[in-house]
Amino acid sequence: MLRFILCFLMILFSNSAFALSDNDRAIIRATFDQVMLDIKNNNMQGMVAASPPEFTRTIHEIFGLDDKTAVKEYEDRLKNGDDSYRILEVSYDLDKIVSVKTKSNLEYALIPTQDIVQITRWRVKGKGTTIALKDGSKWYLVRIDTRVVFKTLQLLYPDLADLDMPPNSTEILE
Repeated sequence: MLRFILCFLMILFSNSAFALSDNDRAIIRATFDQVMLDIKNNNMQGMVAASPPEFTRTIHEIFGLDDKTAVKEYEDRLKNGDDSYRILEVSYDLDKIVSVKTKSNLEYALIPTQDIVQITRWRVKGKGTTIALKDGSKWYLVRIDTRVVFKTLQLLYPDLADLDMPPNSTEILE
C-alpha cells in the first residue's frame, strides 16, 4: 500500500490528478463488468476487446503470434478442457481509483484489482493494479501483472515513462 501511495505522489507531481466524471466512472465500471462476464463465459474475443488494440497486437508479436491465432489458441485450450490456467474471479475497487491526466492529455486511472486464478492444482490470489486508458470516449483496461505488460505499456504510451510499476502480490490459497 505504501508503494501505491508513493507511486500516486510521483504521478501527482509530474502530471495532474483529476476527478473522473460520473460518465467515465460508469464506462470503466461497465467495461470491467463486461470483462468479468467474458471471463465467466470463456469469451476470449471479449476479453481482448477490452484492451487497447495496439497493446494487444504488440503483446502477441512479442510471443510470435498474430491476433487471430492467439485468440483461437486460447479458445481451443478452453474448449478442450485445458485447466492448467483459469481465471475464477476478478474484483476491483473504484472507490480507491487514482485518476491522472498527463501533460499531453492522456487520461488514465489506476484501479486496485484482485483476482483468483486456478493454476494446475492451486488456487492463487493476486492483488495488483489495472490501468484504464482513455482513447476518445472509450476506456480500455490492462491488468499490470508482469514487467512485460508494464514495459509494453510504457513503450506504447510514452506519457507513462515516469510511472513506477505498481506493486503486485500473490498468495496460494490451497
